[in-house]
Amino acid sequence: MGIVSQNDLNSNINKNIFNSLYFLYGDEKADISAAVSRLTSKLVEKGHRAFCLHSFDFPDINPQRLSDAVYALPFPGNIQCVRIRDYDAEKAPASLQEVLAALIADLPQSTVLIIYLPTLSFDAKRSAKWGAFIRMVSEKGVAVEFRRQDKSVLTKKTVEYAEKYGCTLSRANAAFLVELCGRDKTRLKNELEKLVFFAAGREITQYDIGLMVTVPLEGTIFGIVDALAETRYERVFTILGGLMDRREEPLAILGFISASYINMYRARAVLDANRSFDTSAKAFGLNPYPLESAGQRARSFSVSQLRVSLDVLYAADISMKSSRVNNRVLLEQALTQLITIKERA
Repeated sequence: MGIVSQNDLNSNINKNIFNSLYFLYGDEKADISAAVSRLTSKLVEKGHRAFCLHSFDFPDINPQRLSDAVYALPFPGNIQCVRIRDYDAEKAPASLQEVLAALIADLPQSTVLIIYLPTLSFDAKRSAKWGAFIRMVSEKGVAVEFRRQDKSVLTKKTVEYAEKYGCTLSRANAAFLVELCGRDKTRLKNELEKLVFFAAGREITQYDIGLMVTVPLEGTIFGIVDALAETRYERVFTILGGLMDRREEPLAILGFISASYINMYRARAVLDANRSFDTSAKAFGLNPYPLESAGQRARSFSVSQLRVSLDVLYAADISMKSSRVNNRVLLEQALTQLITIKERA
């Protein structure tokens, strides 16, 4: 019992090793739903679900009915499975919190309680109530955080998925697709299905990805900034070309890039001062997540590089708003200057 990994949970399900209490939360919503379906199918036979499976959706949860479901006797030879969907520790009324805490403290051996968040998200570091809830669950059962997978792992799985359906996909193009989808597995799967159908057994090219995959502007900008941070400069202009084909406004693109560089500058200052992102963000009234995310990119820049880069971006913004020069040309010039700055020792 305690806090376990997603891999440990899957391994235990495969081995038919179960706990009486589960709390499943995190960023990978599709994986959470899949895990709940697997647990349910293992715990309760389909023919007995009318008697042994009880589902509750927050906020429409009657505490007494929840208690009755947990303490009900299961069909002989079965487990009583009770599922609570999107319970919110921050918003739950006191009456429900008290009943749920009492149930967790004294679950019958014949009952498995699954609390899962297929749509709700929270920041445990910033919420005392969620922190206390996770501790309470982990003392009596298991809490499983479904974290976003590493980019390299997703890239490998993307190549394997394409091969499974008779298409070839280079690792470089798979990484490009992962970048465009922002490591969102649900979106990645949907885009892959489109590409596999479109390619129909041939190689999936970068042109196919640019043609078929539609990505929100902000997510695509992160791809440009990542490419700059990782010195993959051809990728910078490949992504920019895709944005231009979609007729995105150069000024809007510049604005998102500037915002990313501002966050990287803040993050680099925090790193150099040996401070935590959470504490520093609170001091300036900021959300710590963008700062932590920018911190990964900021490690490959110096403060001076970021300062000069911000000067370039500011000058480009002024030029776009006052000059008659084509804004795409100005944006490309700014990106070229950012590359030059990054290459300086």
